[in-house]
Amino acid sequence: MQANFELLKEMKKRVTASSACVDSLLSIPPDSGRFNNLLEVALQQQETACIEMRRLYDMVKTPESRIQKPADGNITEVFGKISVTPEGWVHIKLNFLLPHCRMTGATQYVSNSILRLINDAESAGKNLPFFSKAFVGILEFSPGEASDVFDHDNKGYKAV
Repeated sequence: MQANFELLKEMKKRVTASSACVDSLLSIPPDSGRFNNLLEVALQQQETACIEMRRLYDMVKTPESRIQKPADGNITEVFGKISVTPEGWVHIKLNFLLPHCRMTGATQYVSNSILRLINDAESAGKNLPFFSKAFVGILEFSPGEASDVFDHDNKGYKAV
């Protein structure tokens, strides 16, 4: 119980820090370097709070609500889906845009989402292949208005 209380206090600090950054952003020109720095700090605080909330949720959810092995063998969460193709390839779909490389701390949520999908798949008895060497292909689909990044080499793929 004490651990839950400490996690909640930590989450509140992060959300408050993010809120202070957003308040400051309202009075700064969007084309300034300070704007980008504050935006990145706000994102990091929100992202870390989200990951902490995921951990807390995992700690307190009841065994009945834990993931059951789905009939089709595919593990799906709000943030993504993992499956194995008939050719034996692991297919991971994330339901969000990958962060831009300028947001240096923005890969924690990506890493956490991928690890959660893999762990949930293994917990549900999904047999994921192990490769000593692997090729990672990343395809990003989004409407043009959802992302202003035209050079996708600059996306934050380091977490993947």
